[in-house]
Parts: sequence; C-alpha cells; structure tokens
Amino acid sequence: MNKHYLVLFLGIIIHWGFAQQWVDSIDAARRAYHKKNYADAERIYKSQYEKAKSKGGIDEELAQTKYRQRDYKGAIHFYQKKLKSVKNKTEKARIKHNLGNSYFEKGDYAKAIKAYKEALRLNPSNDKTRYNLSEAIRQQQNQEQKNKPNNQKKPNKNPSDSKQKNDPHSGNN
Repeated sequence: MNKHYLVLFLGIIIHWGFAQQWVDSIDAARRAYHKKNYADAERIYKSQYEKAKSKGGIDEELAQTKYRQRDYKGAIHFYQKKLKSVKNKTEKARIKHNLGNSYFEKGDYAKAIKAYKEALRLNPSNDKTRYNLSEAIRQQQNQEQKNKPNNQKKPNKNPSDSKQKNDPHSGNN
C-alpha cells in the first residue's frame, strides 16, 4: 500500500514539474513579447502550443504576436481560432475588435467593417470600436473611389472649339 502512495506522490511531483516548466515557458514568451522581441515570443509560444491547448490555449497571445510582427494573415488565423472557444460576450467583442484591426491593417476593409459591427453588437458602448468602424468605412470609400473607372467626358481638344468668347478674331464681341 505504501508503494501505491509513493508512486502517486512521484506522479504528482513529476506532473507539477512539467506544469511549472510550461508556465515558465509561457512567462518567458510574455517577457519576450513585452520587450518587443516578437520573433522569440512566437517561437516560444509555438513550442508550447500543443501543451497550452489543454490549459485554455494561447491563440490570442499568438494572434497578438503575429499582429505586432505585421503578419496580419497569421493574426487573423489565431483570432478566429480563439473566437471558437470564447463564450463570454465582452471577451468575444474584444476579440472581434482585434480581428477587425487585423483585417484593417491587411487592407480588407469589408471584413474589418463586418468584424467591428459584430463587436459593437456585443458591446455597443466601445468608442474605440465605433471609431475604428468609421475609419474602416472611410478607407473602403477611398479605395472604391480609386478603383472607380473614370467615366467623365474628356474635354474636346479641337483647337477651333477652345477659342474664348473675348477672342477678337472669333467675332463674338
């Protein structure tokens, strides 16, 4: 019977040791992130990704790291993964807001607008989301203006039509 307790005790100690190592790794990734060393933070996060799934995941932290590295496609991927596990309305609104920011920076204003609108439905009092929505709409309108074909009539280049009314030679005085 004492052997069973000893095995159980050793199992708990070993499990705790691995858990502590995981926590230490995540802390190291967070320190790297706060020092703006995003490449190291991403490397550490990715090395702990599978272990983190059972502890609630680190999708959002990876998304933020990708965003800081200007890898907006990667940030979008991890924000979308995080959204699948979020139940809390306020947290979901925050992630939708960040997803909108990623789409905005990527230049996909239509998806940014959609994400910001969804975030505002979940949290209507967020002024930052409201502002970002207005900026995304403005950017989309600017983009549409640039992409519009120029349907305006070009001025007639016939020299006889370009004489001014006050031209003494035109007979219109």
